[in-house]
Amino acid sequence: MRATTRDHARQPRSVAHKPFIRAAITMKKLIAHVPIAALAGLSLLLPNAPCSAQAGHFDPTFGSGGRLVVDVSVESKVDRVSRLIVRAEGKLLMGGTCQYLVQADIDLESDAFCVTQLRPDGAYDGTFGPGGVGYVQFNVFAGWPEGSYVRDMIVLRDGRIALLGQGHDGNQALLGVLLADGTALDSTVGGGKGFIEFPLGALAGVQSPQSLAIQPDGKVLVAGSAPGVNGNLDFAVTRLLANFSGPDTSFGANGVQTVAFDLGGPAGDDSDICAAVRLQSDGKIVLSGIAITSPAGQPRTGAEIALTRLNSNGTRDFGFGNSGDGRIHYSAGGVALAIDAQIDGADRIVLGGEFLTAIPATEAKWLVDRLSADGGRDAAFNQGNPKIFSAPLSNGGGSVQRLALTKDGIYAIGQTLRAPPPATDTFFSVARLHPNGSLDQRFGDAGQFYGSFTSTNDVDALGTDIAIGNGGVMIAGNQTQSVVHSDNTFKFAIGRLQDVPPIDLIGHKGSEACWSKAVTKPTFLSLVGSNVEGNTACIPPYSFTAFNGSAFVTYNVCYTAACPGGNVGCPITTHTGAFSEGGDFGAGQFSATGTADNFTMAGVSGFGTCNYSASGITTSYASDYIFTDDGNHGDYAALLNQFTAAPTAVVIGGSGSDPNCASSAAYIYPYFYAYATLGMSASLQQKLQNPTVGRSVCPAE
Repeated sequence: MRATTRDHARQPRSVAHKPFIRAAITMKKLIAHVPIAALAGLSLLLPNAPCSAQAGHFDPTFGSGGRLVVDVSVESKVDRVSRLIVRAEGKLLMGGTCQYLVQADIDLESDAFCVTQLRPDGAYDGTFGPGGVGYVQFNVFAGWPEGSYVRDMIVLRDGRIALLGQGHDGNQALLGVLLADGTALDSTVGGGKGFIEFPLGALAGVQSPQSLAIQPDGKVLVAGSAPGVNGNLDFAVTRLLANFSGPDTSFGANGVQTVAFDLGGPAGDDSDICAAVRLQSDGKIVLSGIAITSPAGQPRTGAEIALTRLNSNGTRDFGFGNSGDGRIHYSAGGVALAIDAQIDGADRIVLGGEFLTAIPATEAKWLVDRLSADGGRDAAFNQGNPKIFSAPLSNGGGSVQRLALTKDGIYAIGQTLRAPPPATDTFFSVARLHPNGSLDQRFGDAGQFYGSFTSTNDVDALGTDIAIGNGGVMIAGNQTQSVVHSDNTFKFAIGRLQDVPPIDLIGHKGSEACWSKAVTKPTFLSLVGSNVEGNTACIPPYSFTAFNGSAFVTYNVCYTAACPGGNVGCPITTHTGAFSEGGDFGAGQFSATGTADNFTMAGVSGFGTCNYSASGITTSYASDYIFTDDGNHGDYAALLNQFTAAPTAVVIGGSGSDPNCASSAAYIYPYFYAYATLGMSASLQQKLQNPTVGRSVCPAE
C-alpha cells in the first residue's frame, strides 16, 4: 500500500513540533520529538536503501521498500503518531493525533485522537474502523472533546483499545476506549460517551498525562504529572477500575498518589515530570521521568533522571534505591532526561532519553541506562554506568524517544540531526544494544541506523515508537510529506527493519550444538573473533603469602592495566585455533590454546614494594565442556573456568624497593597461572554470552 497525500493539506506554524527541552519547560507537551532548542540542521541526501534485507536496514518485502507514509485522518492535515502496537497475526495498530477542519470559512482547525490498523504487509485493514476504511478519527464521535491529543495507547485484555491524552483546557486527563474493531467508542464507558475525564492528582490545575499500564486484574494505571502542594508539578498516578467507572479508591489516597522530588530547593523550580509507568513482575509500580533542578532566581538550566517505586496499593516503596525514601535521581554528570522506561525479564529497569552537558547546549546525545530491579546500579550494563553515545551522523543532536526489549537486545528509536547546528532537520534513528550495553555491530552501521520514511527524503522524519514482531523491527514516526506555502504536512509513517538473526550454539536437549540449524562454524568464528585481541579480564585483587628471603610476607596483588569503566585487570589474547568439521560442544571438541601475556602485579611487602611481571604463559581449555539446556531455551549452564596453564617459555621478573623482589617472584608462579586461566575464562565467557548465545533457534524436540 502506498498512501496518497491531499495536495492542499497544511500545517499551521503554531502546531509545529517543539524541541524537547522547551516542551519540558512549558509542561504542555512533555515528550516532543525533536532535539534541544539549540540544535538545528541542513538536509542531507539519504543513502539509498539496500537492495536486499540486511540486519538493521529496511526490509524491502514490507510496504514500499520497507517503509510507508499513511493517511489516517479525514482532513489529512497534520497527523502525529504516538504509539505503535503489533497485534495478533502481525496486524499493526498506530494511535496518535490528527487535525481536522472545524470551520472552513476561517480555516479554523482542531485536534482529535486518531487510530489506524494495517495488515502485516502495510495495507489498510479492511475490517477496522467505521465502514472498514482502516482508520478512525475521533471527532466523528458525538460529544468527543475538541482539541484533544494522544500521549499513550494500550490494548486491553479483551482487545479493546485505550488511548490516553488531554483535552484543550489541560485540566483533566482524557481516556477514550475504542472497540477492538475500531468501529465505535465503547458505550459501557463514561455513561455511554466512550470516554472519561479525570484528574491525576488531588489539586486542581494543569494535568500532564503521559503513560498507561494495565495490571493483571484489568485495572489501569494512568501516570503523568499534576500540581503539588508547592505549586509545581509532581509525579502523579491514578488507578482506574477495570470497568473504567472511576478511580480505585483502595489505591494511594482515594485512588491517586503523588511523589515530589523538589530538587530546585526553596523557591526554586521543583517541577517533576513523570514520563512512564511500568509494572514489575511482583506488581510493584515504577515511575520514571525528569526532575528539574533550577534554584531560586535562576532559569531552567538543570534536570536529572528521576524514579520512584510504589507498592501495589499505591504506597511508596521505601526499599527502592538506597536513599531510604523510595526515590532515585541522578544527572550522569550533566543534564539527563528519562523519556521512556521498560522492565526486562529480570525486572531490571531500562531507561532511554537524552543527555546534555549543560543547558543551553550545542550537543545532545542518546542515553540508555539499566538499573537493578531495586533501583541500584547494574554492574552488568556498561560497567555500571549509563550508556551515552552520539546518534548516527554525529551532528550534535538527538534523543531516545522509545525503547523495546528482547531477551538478547535493547532497541531504541529517536532522531538525529541531519547537519550540525544551527540546523534543525532530523532523520529518525534506531539503535540496537547488547544486554551488556555495547552497540550491536551486526545491526545497521555499527549498531545504528538512520533514515527517512520516504524515498524523496522529506525533512523532519521523527522516530516515536518501536516494536518487535511482524517479522522484524517495526518502527513508527512522523514524516514531513510536503511543504505548502511554507507550512509542513505531517503524516503517520511506519517501516520494518530486518532484525539481527537469533543465534544459539546450545541445543534444547542432549547438549546438542546445532551448527547446521543455528549457526555455521565460520559464523561462530566471525562472532567470537579469530582471536580476542585486547579483551581485558577484570579480576578482583588477591592476597597471597610468600617467603621474601628472611620471612613469610603477605602480598596484596593488584593490576595496573585498566579495563573500561575504571576496573582493573590484565590483557588477554585468546587464539581460538581450528575447529574440526562437525565439531560440537557436547562432544568436548571446543578446544584450543591461547596466551595471556604481559601481566603486571604490584605487591607490597613489609620491606617495600615489588613490581612483578610475567609473559609467555600458555593456557589450554579443559578437555571436555558439557553445555546443557538450563531451562531458558538455549543459555548454557556450564561454567567456563576449567582452564589449565603450563609454564611454557614463561619469563617472570621482579623489581622494587624490597631487595628480595627478584627472588620472591618465584613464589607467585601459581598466581600468575591462576589469573591467566581466570582471565581466559572471563574473556571467552563474555564472548559466548554477548552476542553469540541469545534467543534459541534450535528445535524443541
